[in-house]
Amino acid sequence: MQRFGEPDEIAPIAAFLSREEARYITGEIIRVDGEWQYDV
Repeated sequence: MQRFGEPDEIAPIAAFLSREEARYITGEIIRVDGEWQYDV
């Protein structure tokens, strides 16, 4: 991919994390970066 994301691609993740169903997710880094950061 390696392109900047569009708001409609980022919004679903933000919306999910703000819902009650995501209450157990804490202290995580969830990358929504279009593969810009690469871990070896």
